[in-house]
Amino acid sequence: LTLTKSTTEPSLRFEGDSNKDFVLTISGETFTLTTNDGATDILVADHDTRYVGILRSSPRAPLDIDCADGVADNTFALRVQNLEATDDRSYGAYIQAGSTATDSALHIYEHTGANTLFRVRGDGNVSIGSLSSSTFHVSGDEGSSISAVARFRGTNTTARATRLQLEDYSGGIADGIIE
Repeated sequence: LTLTKSTTEPSLRFEGDSNKDFVLTISGETFTLTTNDGATDILVADHDTRYVGILRSSPRAPLDIDCADGVADNTFALRVQNLEATDDRSYGAYIQAGSTATDSALHIYEHTGANTLFRVRGDGNVSIGSLSSSTFHVSGDEGSSISAVARFRGTNTTARATRLQLEDYSGGIADGIIE
């Protein structure tokens, strides 16, 4: 099947049941898959940037998923599932990014995009609820008279105590023991 450009942009309609059609169009450097009304972009591929948008008409990154309000209600916007059943051979997401303290290998925000929930910087430092520059920083407030910022639980059911060890740069160790 070959579509050639004429006076209008080429399009191809796949008809489904009960008005559930898909329409493929090529406009300039952009390939678009839309719903039957042609108004809702499902997939957009930009020839020049080689960016792909899912539910986004102008992709801002090599893979850009943009779920508008109500589109991903009560579900995930992205799901990666590896069903490999062989032990030690099943992996999730692989991210290779970041190299310094000023860039991020992973940055997770709350839904408005205003507050950082979790960040892994390019230098390996991790922060939860903060953009602190320390190696590992946890910041939180439960909003009550007791503020539990972090909880560590030992899982050895036969141990009499749980130990939390802190080590400084010279190897000095401080112990905290809970009995």
